[in-house]
Amino acid sequence: MWRLPMMLRLCPIKRGHIGTLIVIFSLQFLVLLPLICHDMPFSVYFKLTTGRTEASKQAVLLNRDRVKRARRYIENTYTDNPGYYASMLGNGNQLFLAVALLTVKRTGSDDANLTMEYLLQSAAALDQFAKSVEFMGRTFVFVCNVDLKPLSHKDAVDLKEYLPFTERYGSSNFHARDFNVPNNNTLTYKQILHKDVYDKETYDYTYCMRVAQSLGSRYIMMVEDDAVAHKDLAPVLHYTLDNHFGSNADQQQNKSFAYLKLYYPQRWQGFANESTRLLDLLSIGCVGGGCFVFILYISTFVVRGRVMVKQYGWYFLIGLVFTMFTAIAVGRQNVLDLRRVSKHLYQFRPSPGCCTQAMLYPAHIVGALVSHMATATPGTHTDLTIYDFTRTTGIPAFQLEPNLFYHVGMHTSLKMGNKRPEEFLFHI
Repeated sequence: MWRLPMMLRLCPIKRGHIGTLIVIFSLQFLVLLPLICHDMPFSVYFKLTTGRTEASKQAVLLNRDRVKRARRYIENTYTDNPGYYASMLGNGNQLFLAVALLTVKRTGSDDANLTMEYLLQSAAALDQFAKSVEFMGRTFVFVCNVDLKPLSHKDAVDLKEYLPFTERYGSSNFHARDFNVPNNNTLTYKQILHKDVYDKETYDYTYCMRVAQSLGSRYIMMVEDDAVAHKDLAPVLHYTLDNHFGSNADQQQNKSFAYLKLYYPQRWQGFANESTRLLDLLSIGCVGGGCFVFILYISTFVVRGRVMVKQYGWYFLIGLVFTMFTAIAVGRQNVLDLRRVSKHLYQFRPSPGCCTQAMLYPAHIVGALVSHMATATPGTHTDLTIYDFTRTTGIPAFQLEPNLFYHVGMHTSLKMGNKRPEEFLFHI
C-alpha cells in the first residue's frame, strides 16, 4: 500500500496535472477531432464514419456543382471577349507560358462517365489562371484533343468556339510537325498505329507538348483534362519560378530543371514509413511539445509554483506525442493544407515518378525529352518514361506541396475502373 504514494511523489508530473492531461487527451481525440474531422477526407474519423457508397454520391453532387459554375464562367467570359487568345498570338510578343490541355473521350462502362464534363471544369480554371494578374497577356491556353475520332469527343467539340484547339487526328488551329528520333526515323503522328494504350498515351503527350513548344513560350504546362487548377496556382507558381529558377533567361539556364510537378495523388501524400514523412511528423510533434512547455512555463507565474528542469522534458515529450497523434488522426493531406496560408510556405522538394496530371517544363528541355519518350520501351507508362529521362540525364525534377491542382477524374479514361471517392470530395 505504501508503494503507490511513493511512486506518485517520485513522478516528475504533478498529480493535479495528470488529471488535466487525461481530460485534454479525451476531449481532443473523443470529442473535438470527431466533430471536426468526420467529414474530412483522409482523416481517421472520416474512414470510420463514411462508407464508400455515401462518399461516391457526395463526389457526384460536388462534380455537378463544379460543372454548372464552370459552364456559367465560360459562357459569360467569352461573350465579353471572344478573341482573347487570337489577339495574343498576333501581337508579336513572346509568350511566357503555353498551356496544353490534353484530352480524350472517356469510354467507361456506363453512360455516367460521359456526362462528368471534366474538360469543361479544367478549361474554366485554366482560363482564370491565364487571366490572373501574374500571368495575364503572356499565357496561352489551348485544348489538345487526341481522340482517334475527335468529333465524337463532345466536350472538346463544344469548347472549340471558346478556346484555341488542335486535334491529333483531325482539324486544328495549329499542328505539331513530324520529328526525328535518335534511330534516324521520321515519325508522323497521324501515321502511327498504337497497339498498346500506354504507347498511345505517351505519343499523345509528346504531340501536345510539341504543339505547345511551337508557340515559342519560355515554359510549357501540360495539364490532363481531369486536373483543375487551384485558386493559388498563379501567385504560388509566379513566386516559385522567380525564387527557385530565376525570372530571366540567364538565370533559367543556370538553374536548369526537367520539370516541376504541380499535382501528386493525395492517397500517397499521407504519413508513411519514409525519412521525409517521418521528419515531417517529428517536426510537427516538436512544435506541439514546445507549446506544452510554454504553457507550463506561463502557468508557473499564474500559480506561483516551481517547476524542475526534468519536468519540462516530460511535458515536451507529452506535447510531442499529443501533437503527433493529432496530426496522424487528421491526416497529412489535411495538415498540408495549412501551408496554403502563404505562398512562402509551400514545400519545394525533389519529385517522385508518378504522375502526369499537371506538369511544368522549361521549353528548352522539350526536344530532348520528346526524343527520349519516342524511343522508350513499348508499354511503359508515360510518367515512368518522363521520370527515366531525369535519371538518364541527371537533370533534377521538383514537386510542390500541397497540390496546386485538384484531380476531378473519378472515372478513368484507361478502362481500369473507378477510383476511391474520398479523393474527389472537395470544394473549389
